[in-house]
Amino acid sequence: MKPHAFVAMPFGMKRDSQGKEIDFNRIYAELVKPALEVMGLEVFRADKEERAGDIRTDIGIVDLASWSCSQTG
Repeated sequence: MKPHAFVAMPFGMKRDSQGKEIDFNRIYAELVKPALEVMGLEVFRADKEERAGDIRTDIGIVDLASWSCSQTG
């Protein structure tokens, strides 16, 4: 069994403080999940999780709630 990375982040389209739309589903699919998978982790996103579990067994948490859009390039 691979080590886990539990990702808690916004999902869907959200607006930043200047009103610019951010596609968090795309950020997750194209940046966060692939990067964690390359590190050999099994990735779980909070809003997609269908089972109860013990978060203490998950080794990584990615919190994008305060992440800056400027980091996307």
